[in-house]
Amino acid sequence: MFRNNRDLRENENRLHARGFLTPFQAGPSPWFRRKKFYTNLLRRSAAECLASALLMFVSLSASSAFCTVDEDVRVPTPVMVGLAEGLAYAGLMAATAHISGGHLNPAVSLGILISGHLNVLAALFYIIAQFIGSILGAAAVLVSGLLV
Repeated sequence: MFRNNRDLRENENRLHARGFLTPFQAGPSPWFRRKKFYTNLLRRSAAECLASALLMFVSLSASSAFCTVDEDVRVPTPVMVGLAEGLAYAGLMAATAHISGGHLNPAVSLGILISGHLNVLAALFYIIAQFIGSILGAAAVLVSGLLV
């Protein structure tokens, strides 16, 4: 790969300039020292927050529509409510899977943390973002007047 030591040093200098190598380290820097990690973490947390808010909005809207009883309005059946929630979950998971993994649920984030596929800091950010998103989604339903 490298013809001589000069090529190796030039490659290390290129990697160091990009932030992958520190002067006292011979390999890639750990995840908590990379600036890109925190930028990506905020982006992924925002995706989880937005998706959790939309999921909560759809779930509560469908459930509250099921609870309203009126002779003039056709009330959705439990199957329609389940389909609305399931399709919303599947769509939001597919929409955020490439950004954050599409967890949308603190229990899923905790399970992935326990399995070792997510670090503690990212799991903490995800769980907080999911709780905030759920609160925002419920507040949106209250403000819109869909909840009876």
